[in-house]
Amino acid sequence: MENFVGEDLKFRREQIERGLVKGRDKLIEMTERYLLRAPIILIIMTNAQEGPSFTRALLSVLYEYMVDQGDMIGAILLNDMESVDWGTFKYNDASARPSDEAMWYNVEMCHKDDVVHWWQQIGLNSECITHDLQ
Repeated sequence: MENFVGEDLKFRREQIERGLVKGRDKLIEMTERYLLRAPIILIIMTNAQEGPSFTRALLSVLYEYMVDQGDMIGAILLNDMESVDWGTFKYNDASARPSDEAMWYNVEMCHKDDVVHWWQQIGLNSECITHDLQ
């Protein structure tokens, strides 16, 4: 980068940053089905940077799935879902969702059946785990 100065340096830096973002997005696109399976789902949930937004998006998907399916689910996906300890995960206006959470939400909504399956399969809907997740 020492070969560039001024506007050229700024342009090259922005170009590199755009390339990195596009590369990350492509990697996520190529592997998104695997992101929602055990044990990777647990690794993402516990990641200090991505975990909170991933989990809030996960809660949004589960909540919307419960609302859409109603009594047809046959199981409780979120125990004590009205608790404020979950944080904000219900949005009447999709534009109110933070951008990092919206990215995960969009990935998870494309595979909501997998999300619900693995949530139940891993046992994250168990009442004894609810407190730890909150």
